[in-house]
Amino acid sequence: MKTLLTLGLSVALALVLGGLEFAHERARLGTEQAAIASEWKRVDLALVKRAELVPALVGSLQSSLPDQAQVFEELGRATEALGKSAFPVERIDSHNRISTAIGRLYVVLETHPELKSSDGFRKVQLSLESAENQVLKARSRYNSVLKRYNTDLALFPTNLVARIADFQREDAYFVTEPAKPATQNSPNLIK
Repeated sequence: MKTLLTLGLSVALALVLGGLEFAHERARLGTEQAAIASEWKRVDLALVKRAELVPALVGSLQSSLPDQAQVFEELGRATEALGKSAFPVERIDSHNRISTAIGRLYVVLETHPELKSSDGFRKVQLSLESAENQVLKARSRYNSVLKRYNTDLALFPTNLVARIADFQREDAYFVTEPAKPATQNSPNLIK
């Protein structure tokens, strides 16, 4: 009888401790999801600020580079797509498209040094570099919390809690290595 009571108490204690561990892990995963959302907002804000500079960039160059209409159109389409996109993966794709088009402009500017030295372009370029630095910082923090969350989902016992509580992997990563700028003076572009 005493053995049965001890066994019953041991099982009850194990269930209570397991329940507490489950609650703790579930709360931790919820906190990590909130951190991902918070960091994504920071990234998105930095990306939007960067995209807001596109019209100034286009305005400072478009009249001098009429043969680059295709690049300017792509910048416009990518910026418009950004405004219509709702999900992180779509927004990342839109910004990658913007970065590619900006990179193409910087390649073209190598053959037009007079445009690179204009005051209007230099002001836009400095603003773009500052915005890109903010994107790099925010992107790094975002990738870090996303990686931690996804790593935690794969570890025991968190993986059991995640499966039971329906926590899913988040895969909206940015490529972490900085893109190779088209020139020494161009900003680090998202690729």
